[in-house]
Amino acid sequence: SSRTCSVLEQNPWLERFADVGADSNDGFSAASQSANSISASTLDDEVVDQVMDALAAKRAEFEAGHLEAESDFECVVTGGAWCLANLGVPYDGVRGKAITKSVSEWCKACGLAMTLSCNFKALGEPLANVCASEWCRKMQFLCDHWLATPGKSTWTEALLASYAPDAAFEAAIVAGGSAQALRRAEAIRAIRPARW
Repeated sequence: SSRTCSVLEQNPWLERFADVGADSNDGFSAASQSANSISASTLDDEVVDQVMDALAAKRAEFEAGHLEAESDFECVVTGGAWCLANLGVPYDGVRGKAITKSVSEWCKACGLAMTLSCNFKALGEPLANVCASEWCRKMQFLCDHWLATPGKSTWTEALLASYAPDAAFEAAIVAGGSAQALRRAEAIRAIRPARW
């Protein structure tokens, strides 16, 4: 249709998702097999709705296996309309982050990052997921110590060495093996308060 051609002319990146004249539901791309396809005749609000539905489904899938009770940190799948427009996929990674304002302030006070982003393209989805989860575990370990000893500077090398990384994280790093994965794993292992 002329509307389709106009939209495709204004947004050439959509051509790889739009099968002009077809009514198939082949998906956004090979990277997101569970998402519905974007019909070339409905590229406006419906595209955004489909992307957000795909993102919500991926987040629900991720959260089902990664949420821990009573944690001050969480992992969330990143993506959305910008991600589709600029990267060609409805979601592109996972981010670990501090949940509450008080924990964010603690991160700042100790010189710790409040977030960690792990890109699916760079690390692969399984490795990105375990890296973000491990970051949250390590940050929770440090936060729990801080909460147990308020107002005291009790960080010791022995305490930092007592943290045991998750076995799934260690196994995924060994299996993943890329230089970038190894650098990310080492950075997570090396997390420590900059200010004692």
